[in-house]
Amino acid sequence: MFPQERLFSKTIIPYNICLGNDIVGKVCLVFLGETIGIYDFEIYPPFRNMGYAKQFLLLLLDRNKNSEKQKVFIQTWRENISANTLYLSQAFKVFDNYYYFKLKKILIC
Repeated sequence: MFPQERLFSKTIIPYNICLGNDIVGKVCLVFLGETIGIYDFEIYPPFRNMGYAKQFLLLLLDRNKNSEKQKVFIQTWRENISANTLYLSQAFKVFDNYYYFKLKKILIC
């Protein structure tokens, strides 16, 4: 599903990630039966490398621990090394790889 299609889904909920009065990032959560999906998780550049991503992720996983939602998945880009490092450090495993393609500019004569 492309991001613009997810925005119109009834199961996706966008959130701001706040620290005090500052909005330090954003995340979209998808609730599918017993599963929570994490999409578009981002800490904004001025707030990166301060541990906020890990703090938020641990809080989300801790709150999920005793709920009916027993599975959590995260979708991220393969090239996002810091995100992948964080997720792998919290015992997430790579489940599948998706591939994306870019269409080169085509001249139509």
